[in-house]
Amino acid sequence: MQYNNQAYLSLVWKDPKERKQYLIGRLSKGEEFVFKYDDEIKNALKAGFHPLLAFSNLKQEYHSKLMFPSFSSRLPDPKRKDINKILNKYNMDEYDAYTLLQRGGARLPIDSFEFIDPILENETGDIKRNFYVAGVRHYNKCEGKDCTLLDIPQAGDSLVLHIDENNPYDENAVQVRTNSGKILGYVPRYYALAVKKHILNGDNVDCKVEKINADNWCDVCMRASLLIEPNNN
Repeated sequence: MQYNNQAYLSLVWKDPKERKQYLIGRLSKGEEFVFKYDDEIKNALKAGFHPLLAFSNLKQEYHSKLMFPSFSSRLPDPKRKDINKILNKYNMDEYDAYTLLQRGGARLPIDSFEFIDPILENETGDIKRNFYVAGVRHYNKCEGKDCTLLDIPQAGDSLVLHIDENNPYDENAVQVRTNSGKILGYVPRYYALAVKKHILNGDNVDCKVEKINADNWCDVCMRASLLIEPNNN
């Protein structure tokens, strides 16, 4: 992703009450790390978000030679005995905090933050992303408890992405369905617009179940892999 000629990640905050996701900040890595709040911070504040203690000034651009402690503290300690196993999980040969944020998201069960690798309009070539299907607790009728994930695909099975034209909450909503038409949830809001545009453009948009974890909290029980192959004709 490019931001001011530098790669960047988006920091997402989910409203714990309404469960809506907001892109509240951008973290870029060049000669130094840079963090600044994004445009959606205004709506997040209205929804109850409070500025991060380390980044209290909403208008300031923060710079650091090292990864900001507020973000590195969300990552596994590089001195852990099993750190190589963790790195292998994310196809990494050496420890790099930024790459771990990019590939792992740094989600914690104690808050509502995660980092995501955004899909930009000027992105070229094949686009690959992973995401947790949103709204599973609603469509699985588990409400975050006793999640059994009955009658859904297994890891490796194909999923169908369907534009939800009549969604009253999000005009860019894209449903995630089984091949039989069962609604499992939605593409996360931060990817929905881009996915919708690629579908309407006639690009090949392939989605598969990457992992099912019925023992985890419901927001991360179904992980999907996304591949977008642009139609260059």
